[in-house]
Amino acid sequence: MWKYDGLTYPDVGADMLKHKKLGPILRAHMKASMMAENYMFIDAMVAKMKTKTLYERFIDDNSREAVNISHSMREPMTRAAEIGDFSSPIWVKSLKAVYGEVNKLIATNIYPSTLVKNKAFRAYHNSRKWKNKANLINKYKLRKETKKVAKILDMELTDDNYEIIAEAAAALEYEPKSALKPITLIANSSKKKQNANSVKAAIRKSFG
Repeated sequence: MWKYDGLTYPDVGADMLKHKKLGPILRAHMKASMMAENYMFIDAMVAKMKTKTLYERFIDDNSREAVNISHSMREPMTRAAEIGDFSSPIWVKSLKAVYGEVNKLIATNIYPSTLVKNKAFRAYHNSRKWKNKANLINKYKLRKETKKVAKILDMELTDDNYEIIAEAAAALEYEPKSALKPITLIANSSKKKQNANSVKAAIRKSFG
């Protein structure tokens, strides 16, 4: 499994592509990154597309959808295709190797370098983090920034107030739509008149 920010994800491209929520995110991301041929090849392999069609679409160097593999990996299939032999045992071995290479490409080049910056992926990841709401709040509650917010908003330095601030700060980062309730509580708990915007400003200023 691939671990990111304390959570685990499938570390094989094919497994992630068939994931109900991550699959569409990964496909859209790869398409936008001009790498759609990789998930299309995996889909074709899973669907058991005919060997000749697989070659013409994804292996032939002249195809617009050719996957990026080495010459040495491509050459045995090219030689077989040139003589019209699509039943040779070489195809099973070669296509299996390409399938592994494409999965590796997705797992090593796309996951850690670009997918983690994708807006849709971040939203899904943060929603998973928010499911551990109690743990997140406890972590934020212990941060020095929580006390700083209380002082900026002129709130009493109590455990209850720290918890409300921690919940608001965690929500703003991981589940913004859940932040309204704690932010309203903070505004009402302040000795000075506050509104949602001033509370948000204080939290963002303190937590960065």
